[in-house]
Amino acid sequence: MGKFNTYLAALSLALPCLGSASAFAAEDKDTITQFYVHVGLIAGVYDGEATVADLKKAGDTGLGTFNGFDGEMTVLDGKVYQAKGDGTVQEAADDVKIPYAVVTPFEVDQEVTLKAGVDYPQLKELLDAEIPTPNIFYTLRIDSTFANLKVRTVTGQSKPYPNFKELKTEHMPAFELSDIEGTLVGFRCPSYVDGLNRPGYHLHFLSKDGKHAGHVLSFSFKEDTVVKLDHSESFALKLPTAADFNAVDISDVQGVYKAQY
Repeated sequence: MGKFNTYLAALSLALPCLGSASAFAAEDKDTITQFYVHVGLIAGVYDGEATVADLKKAGDTGLGTFNGFDGEMTVLDGKVYQAKGDGTVQEAADDVKIPYAVVTPFEVDQEVTLKAGVDYPQLKELLDAEIPTPNIFYTLRIDSTFANLKVRTVTGQSKPYPNFKELKTEHMPAFELSDIEGTLVGFRCPSYVDGLNRPGYHLHFLSKDGKHAGHVLSFSFKEDTVVKLDHSESFALKLPTAADFNAVDISDVQGVYKAQY
């Protein structure tokens, strides 16, 4: 990992651990590791030096994207899946590079049961009422059958890259699914990380048959569903050393988001 500069912010909160992520060192099990800066991605830094293999060393659950914004990433049970712009899904090779991803060794610290019919906005409200504090990081895993679910992916780009606003408008197809079984994975980030990441909830999906995946836009549960939460007491940020990141102007974080979102 000598290619990266690493910033580690530790949060001091003792939490019970109900799950297992035995493939990872004990000191890493409560750490969320983020490869690169979200606002940098939105500002046009679509290439990174880290690989899928690097990602797997840091966690078995998470989300992200791939160099050139070539699809949406879902990390589940230690495998990294790539949802392409045409809607197909494949497992990503270890040497594929990434410009942005977030992973953790998933362990269950809390479970919350939600009723059939609960949708995305309701899930956020209900979970916010159940978590012990809004000021730490949470990883979510939700295995369920969905009455309906809408996901978005992205078509891979070539240089010179379009800006994110153009990418979002013209190169991010959405897919509407119904009566589908699968898994949501993602994160709830605290408000103070704005720019490093996006505050609030961010979820990706992978169907049980591995044929559908992407960034989650909306859903509703078909059945009563258990939400599994991993409380993370530390956050590790790996910064790129590439020239395009060093050169990009991200001094006005909110200005970047306002212009490109």
